[in-house]
Amino acid sequence: METLFYELSIFANQALDDQHFDPSKIEDLMALFEQEAYISSSSSELHHETTMTKVENQLNALMDEAMEEYYKCCDEAERCCQEEMSALLDAAERAKKLGQSLSCAASILSKKYIDAARSSAVATMKSAFSSVSKVHPNNY
Repeated sequence: METLFYELSIFANQALDDQHFDPSKIEDLMALFEQEAYISSSSSELHHETTMTKVENQLNALMDEAMEEYYKCCDEAERCCQEEMSALLDAAERAKKLGQSLSCAASILSKKYIDAARSSAVATMKSAFSSVSKVHPNNY
């Protein structure tokens, strides 16, 4: 590009000094400037595309790592929830069995209480009948 600017300055000096200067020389030089600009632009676009591709690849790699970490966290949370739920279900099952045992024990105790009350009532009635039978109606 510097060479083209140098040639342009030479042509500009010639145009100022020489009245018979051919302007087509400058047009040819301008065409070379245009080609150089196009090449530079293409090179810049290629560099831009390459840079963007690298950045996109880095971003995709970071997103993949983040998603992998997210899935690991989700799996860990799911595992913890399953463990906690399992522990709660075990505790509930133990409480249910304890409740059934206490219910069974209460039922047995109430039956024994009823039997004891019945036995006491029978003994009281026997005692009452035996005392009544000792009293003779002629004694009055």
